[in-house]
Amino acid sequence: MKAMFKIAIILVLVWANCDAVIAQDKAPVLSAKMQAPKEITLPPLLSWTDVAAAAQKAQVPVIVMVSLEGCGFCKIVRQSHLLPLQALEKTTPRAIVRQIEINGAQTVVDVNGKIISHREFAQKLGAKVAPTVFFLNAKGEQIASPLEGGLLPDFYSAYLDDAIEAAAKKMYLN
Repeated sequence: MKAMFKIAIILVLVWANCDAVIAQDKAPVLSAKMQAPKEITLPPLLSWTDVAAAAQKAQVPVIVMVSLEGCGFCKIVRQSHLLPLQALEKTTPRAIVRQIEINGAQTVVDVNGKIISHREFAQKLGAKVAPTVFFLNAKGEQIASPLEGGLLPDFYSAYLDDAIEAAAKKMYLN
């Protein structure tokens, strides 16, 4: 009797699995137009000279976000906090905002004019986790404590505002 019961269970599982496979085959195929949009990112850091000149002209700090592809906390920090800040760069900038990938091979011209990878730039900054948000002056020096990790989402805006304010004050003192 137990053997018949086991066989019945196996048949039900096989039948359910076949239904799932058939359903997958009937799933609609998304055209290129219907696929999910690519994630919006911050402008990448390509040339420190260009970013430093823009920051110096606007008299604001440079914010460099060290990110990691597929990082959920990075996405939240970027979309909820840094993209809105970056959108103000042309009208009323509080900072010049750029992004690098913690393990990225993309190149950047660093503070010394040397071409290095995003990975090397992140190492020079001392990034150990993603996201980490650094606050730098035009010379590439850290002028406020970095924000590491996702922190508490409810308070991230306050932490970011405090760090931008501290960086701006330090810029004016130097």
